Amino acid sequence: MNDYNNGHNYQNNAPFQPPVQKTNGAAIAALVCGITSFIPFIGVLLGIVAVVMGIVSLNQIPKTREQGRGMAIAGLICGAISLFLSLLLFLLFIIGMLSYEDSMYNYGWNESYYNASIQLVNALNL
Repeated sequence: MNDYNNGHNYQNNAPFQPPVQKTNGAAIAALVCGITSFIPFIGVLLGIVAVVMGIVSLNQIPKTREQGRGMAIAGLICGAISLFLSLLLFLLFIIGMLSYEDSMYNYGWNESYYNASIQLVNALNL
């Protein structure tokens, strides 16, 4: 008799565990790039990568029977939103620059100011 099991014969009766399914790597990459695409200045590139990787992983997942469909969709959506916001901010920047240029021309910027500044630079030998 064994002192550790008090006479009982214990067996390993663990329930059957199915094999763990692998998560698609492209789906993980799409999600990471989609989330980080909201970082300024690099967001456009990461947004494009997120959209492309999301589409690629959505095409791969049914064929390979891997997990990660939700990650791929989330990365695709985050990347698309980031691209849309980047485009919107770029357009607003362009509109602002054009309106600034028009306001400078209409409200006080003229050739005499430009000529005076050129003469000053020439006089100072800059």
